[in-house]
Amino acid sequence: FGTLGQRFEPAHSTIRQFAAASQAVRLFDLNLRQDYFSAERLEAGYRAASIVKMNETELATAAPLLSLGQAEPIPTIIRRFKLDLFVLTRGRDGTVLHTADSVVVGQTAQFAPEPDADPVGAGDACSAAILHGSVRRWPLQKTADLANRLGAFVASRRGATPPLPTDLLPVS
Repeated sequence: FGTLGQRFEPAHSTIRQFAAASQAVRLFDLNLRQDYFSAERLEAGYRAASIVKMNETELATAAPLLSLGQAEPIPTIIRRFKLDLFVLTRGRDGTVLHTADSVVVGQTAQFAPEPDADPVGAGDACSAAILHGSVRRWPLQKTADLANRLGAFVASRRGATPPLPTDLLPVS
């Protein structure tokens, strides 16, 4: 779930009720766009999540909104909201996974872009890989590497949901 899906009622209250009641893996993907977020919405999302995913720009926006400080905002977020995992996406530089005990940098991936390629959907592909690895209890390195491969592949194609080649997908 993210901020964009909560722009209007009844979606906002439905997502909050579901996330609060669920013991499943709950990934909060900030997706800060325009004015569709507030400190209250962010705080509620963090509290309902087991995993938070954002990019570097979103981190710079969210940290002061939640009075996290600039020095070490990621460990502060993990501790304050009791997260299992914090995912920082860095565009072409790939994904970094943070836990209370470790930091794992995913192996960067690149694919030759097709004409008119756009990055739409790359973040969602990354999220899907994070969820897949988390549910399967994969090692963080394997999860981060898959997130980078899927995100980079989708960014190298036109459209948000290109068919994925089977050699990109994990065997288990």
